[in-house]
Amino acid sequence: MLPAITKRRMEFSSPTSALSHLSDICLKRQVLSISNLTINENGLMNYGGTMPIDGFKDLPLSDFALSQINDLAKVNSSWANNTTQELHSHSINEQLKRQEFGVTVVVEAKKSDPSQKHVAAILVGERTGISNLSILQYLAMREIDANILLDNGFLNVHFGNPLTIEALPEDNIRVVGYINNEQWGAKSRNQPSLETGLYTLRLVCTNGAYSRRNITKGSSMAWASAPQVEKLLESHVNRVQKFQEGSLKNAAIAMSNAIPEDNERKQIIRLIQKSVTEVQSAQLLDSANTSYDFWNAITAAANLVNNSTKRRQLQIQGGAFLDKFLD
Repeated sequence: MLPAITKRRMEFSSPTSALSHLSDICLKRQVLSISNLTINENGLMNYGGTMPIDGFKDLPLSDFALSQINDLAKVNSSWANNTTQELHSHSINEQLKRQEFGVTVVVEAKKSDPSQKHVAAILVGERTGISNLSILQYLAMREIDANILLDNGFLNVHFGNPLTIEALPEDNIRVVGYINNEQWGAKSRNQPSLETGLYTLRLVCTNGAYSRRNITKGSSMAWASAPQVEKLLESHVNRVQKFQEGSLKNAAIAMSNAIPEDNERKQIIRLIQKSVTEVQSAQLLDSANTSYDFWNAITAAANLVNNSTKRRQLQIQGGAFLDKFLD
């Protein structure tokens, strides 16, 4: 297998500390024909077009970029892991020269030492995604207290009030907002690049362990201007920060005293039965009676499924169900 730079996921305790890390990173994008790209046996990328590109020579690949080039060249990753560097390189190059489409090659370099550079991502077409830097700058400007995860262009942010809310007796809940962003663009054009949402952390035992359940999904977008991104973040951050303790308590009490309508009940049952096994659906639904019971069944089912489409359907249904009871 070809060598690559291992990019490790990094965690930060604040947007400011994440920005401090990114401040030394420069990203340069080039839109190129994939047929002009080659990878040598040392895992270094070169450009063979008629017009040379300054600095685009013998560029090492990140592990993420190598996996992308394997996909574009239709090289099986299991085979690549067990073959020689020479054969891996030859197979990629033979496939690339037969392709006739453009790609965006993202080169990452250190501002403090521009010679330290590598290919961070290789994207089909002229794609840029939504910048992680712009999201972090917004959060830092608003002085949002948040935990940050950066992983090969993927940004995950968790923020909210650290205090627990006793929604019902012995039912302790924390309300947390999240932001997910695929800086290099979504893997599928049917999936969002930037997504926001709201979830609860429910205390499940006396040692402080929490169970996460998504309760509502915010807006999402694949491509957007800077003002559109800021508007989305502003509305969602405000929603989380202004989420009143009484709102959740009142919603939980109202749900525990309400019985869902027959059509709504049947819709929830069908969705859960379609998403999980027969045994699991029976366990979730047998004792369900109130709206609170059915909301718990929906969010619990979402935790059980591995299919992202089914999980998203359940989370959206659970969020819509809860929203009816929120002030």
